[in-house]
Amino acid sequence: MSHTAGFTECFCGILPANEMNYLFSDDADQIHSVAVLPLLSRSGGEVKKCGVLVLGDKTPTAFSKDKGSLFLQYLADLLSAILLRLLK
Repeated sequence: MSHTAGFTECFCGILPANEMNYLFSDDADQIHSVAVLPLLSRSGGEVKKCGVLVLGDKTPTAFSKDKGSLFLQYLADLLSAILLRLLK
């Protein structure tokens, strides 16, 4: 199981090298910050993981823990709701 698959909240920072290589292939060495947005279904009171959206940037401060993740969490919730509607 990958590190990113376990996230239930948005994550900002950097991932382990093996995941960076898997997610960004040849460009992994150019990515210096990532945001991981978990896509979750919360129907019926049960949380089900549907996937993740991983964003990467060349700038080390683009996705940093210091900036917070409120907007990213809103985006993750919105994308999760859209995805849930499409899967039904």
